[in-house]
Amino acid sequence: MPVSQKTLERRIRAVYAEAQKDLQKKLDGYIEKFRAKDAQMRQDLSDGKITQQRYDDWRQGAIFQGKAWRARLKQVTDTLADANEESLRLVRGEQLNEFAEGMNHEQFVLAQNTGMATNFGIYDADTVGKLIREQPDLLPPKKLNRGKDSTWNRKKVTGSVLQGIIQGESIDDIARRIARDTAQQNSKAMIRYARTATTGAQNAGRMETMHRAKGMGINVRKQWLATLDGRTRDSHRHLDGQVKDIDDHFNSDYGKIMFPGDPSAHPGDVYNCRCTLVYVYPDYPTDAGKRLDNVTGEHVRGDMTYAEWAGTQPKAQPETKPAAARPRLETIEEAEAYAKSTFVDTDMWGSQGLSLQGISVDSANIVVGRLAEFYETYDVDKFSTLVAPAGNTKLGKAISGAHAGFNPMNRAMILNRKSLKDPETVREALAKERELVEDYLKNPDKYPRLSAYTRKLLEASRKSGRATVPTSLEEAIDHECGHALEKALRKAPNYHAVEENMPKYADGISGYATTSMNEYIAESHCAWRRGEECVDPEMVKAFEWLRRGRK
Repeated sequence: MPVSQKTLERRIRAVYAEAQKDLQKKLDGYIEKFRAKDAQMRQDLSDGKITQQRYDDWRQGAIFQGKAWRARLKQVTDTLADANEESLRLVRGEQLNEFAEGMNHEQFVLAQNTGMATNFGIYDADTVGKLIREQPDLLPPKKLNRGKDSTWNRKKVTGSVLQGIIQGESIDDIARRIARDTAQQNSKAMIRYARTATTGAQNAGRMETMHRAKGMGINVRKQWLATLDGRTRDSHRHLDGQVKDIDDHFNSDYGKIMFPGDPSAHPGDVYNCRCTLVYVYPDYPTDAGKRLDNVTGEHVRGDMTYAEWAGTQPKAQPETKPAAARPRLETIEEAEAYAKSTFVDTDMWGSQGLSLQGISVDSANIVVGRLAEFYETYDVDKFSTLVAPAGNTKLGKAISGAHAGFNPMNRAMILNRKSLKDPETVREALAKERELVEDYLKNPDKYPRLSAYTRKLLEASRKSGRATVPTSLEEAIDHECGHALEKALRKAPNYHAVEENMPKYADGISGYATTSMNEYIAESHCAWRRGEECVDPEMVKAFEWLRRGRK
């Protein structure tokens, strides 16, 4: 009998918990010889004898590079590969159980619907194992490619090292980060695979019974059933209720797929799929029965399609509470925990971590509240990164000319640690900037040394009377959130109209809005959040289109 999904996941987590302990021992042994030197370097840094950059360069070059580190890194990736192989064996064993369960259940349904005895016999994992050895295409095994696995984990380790260095962690903290993060990342990936693989195995078992029934001359077809809730992907909502011959493919947005969890289908159709198959016997009509509404927990009409079910649901309420209504976070650690639980996913590709160390609690409350409200309002991905790097680091230097910045490549939100010591510092800086712009517009001859770019920007500010929209930290974050909307906004049905209207509306928003489409979107978003009427109505439609529950 199959074990529950929770039991399988608990066993997988236990494998990686042991792997994490083993990794920690290996890393502790490696860094032992560097501890005394690291302590001395940290003291020199504290005394002002060396710079932060020199200290970071030493740690990265002396500790996490070279022959000795490469040898230890191989031990780390080998430990993770061993854990992955052990977990795959657990999943494979459960796949055989699920395949048998699918075959046996469908025999029962077949007998109920047709009144015919199949005489196929009851299958268990051992019987299925023999069947699979004879017909391996029924349930192809997933084999670990240790080369690719090691490459993936080396990148994860390197990412953990860089995050630790950027955030000023000790070498012991970096070692703990490597062990913790890599073990957790591998565990999450394996659990995701396990959920997909067991779903696919059970449906494959049902398919095998149906093929045997067809061989007996029984007219049988297959029907796709999606889970009735808001998490079902669009491509599977469209498949819900479709009926096909058992040898025909279903056609989704991603391509052909034989059944939910089909390992030969596109990954976008397979991973985390919760759909199932039922079988239709045209020569033996039966009552449609009931199916589960996964939102209410009640049963609904068996022949109800996903589209019909969705039509019975109440309209979503996308409006969210204002950031000010959120409970105040009393420490930076509370703000970091809230961000991680709400809108930051450090397991995403390219993550540079989560750390608000160095900024004030007041600033952290504003940033976290504004970003949480943004994520809860719009149907967009989470942020991979939320950091306030030290000013003498590469990332800190990159953000030195702004209060905050957004990198669309990895959805990273970077904060200026120096200016976010106090929200009032940001407000004062923006007010001073606005005064300078106003003075230039009145007396441009006072500024003969301005670059051609700056002069062009200021001249473009004449209609709006401002170079940029933000006047506070809250609005500076709103501007960066506008950048975070760009990719999704380009999919809006009216995006072509938004592009066409930029020349008409940009200079009425700000000088900066005229510089590029990206800045036009960001400045428009900030102005719209301020309640200003200068924003293009087509842009407003696009923003509204992205609200959760509106599409």
